[in-house]
Amino acid sequence: MEDWQPGLQLRVLKGNQQGLVIPLRERSYVLGRAISHEDLGPGRIFFHDPTVALVQAVMHWDASRDSYVISHETDRSQSWISGLPLARGSPRPVKSGSRLKFGKLVAVLEPLHPLVVPALPPGALEVEPTLNPWVAPANPTEVPVEPEKTQPPQQPEAGHNGVDRSWFRCKLYDTREGDRLEGPVAEFFPDGQLKRLGTYSRGKLSSTHNQLLLEHGKQVGRVKSDFNECAYSDGMEVVTTHLEDEIDYFEEETSWEAWVRKWIDQICSGQTVSLVNQGNRP
Repeated sequence: MEDWQPGLQLRVLKGNQQGLVIPLRERSYVLGRAISHEDLGPGRIFFHDPTVALVQAVMHWDASRDSYVISHETDRSQSWISGLPLARGSPRPVKSGSRLKFGKLVAVLEPLHPLVVPALPPGALEVEPTLNPWVAPANPTEVPVEPEKTQPPQQPEAGHNGVDRSWFRCKLYDTREGDRLEGPVAEFFPDGQLKRLGTYSRGKLSSTHNQLLLEHGKQVGRVKSDFNECAYSDGMEVVTTHLEDEIDYFEEETSWEAWVRKWIDQICSGQTVSLVNQGNRP
């Protein structure tokens, strides 16, 4: 029999089973809500959390991507991967470090951490380590004190903090007066850096899609939608979700470039992008 191991585990960060660690050893899993304490078995990961649907998602190993792929399978509650909502029929790969949110349960996919207890050599005795007593110096005033090192403030490098049009893999074209906007629409600062990117329907910003907003000359941005807001600053992504009059959030480290690329891909989805000129924004 093939000895296959992905070397990953699922750890619950928030929910009724916070701290639960589930080693992943199967190629396929059904993820959902447990209805009894005996609801266990190979290929099933069921949580004791009422906000998770009976069958929330399906996860299977994709050898071509060398990663698991997750499909959303319910209309009862929403699923997210690192702040991005999952839609039924649109499976998405997950990698080590990805945050998964099912209902109000939050988990992270991470490398497997086996418990390793080092063996003592034969005949060795377990001795509790001791520390040498601290001895005060003869003359405390003679103890050299290193001056505190201060880092000079880092100034943003020109041309490296914005996002230029080369990031777009799809075609850009200028909208004409009277055109009805459909799909992704981009607007740029006068120097060519991306300012905003959103999905439009019938000439108006769609309330069911995300809109990316970037500050000029700073590595600061946010994404707004009808149910969540994702903000980036100082190397951290903070996702705030509003569901059923409750607010939930989580954060994780990421790079500026990876964060912006993720949302460009999410909003564009390979579609042609309309370019809105300054002063012609709907």
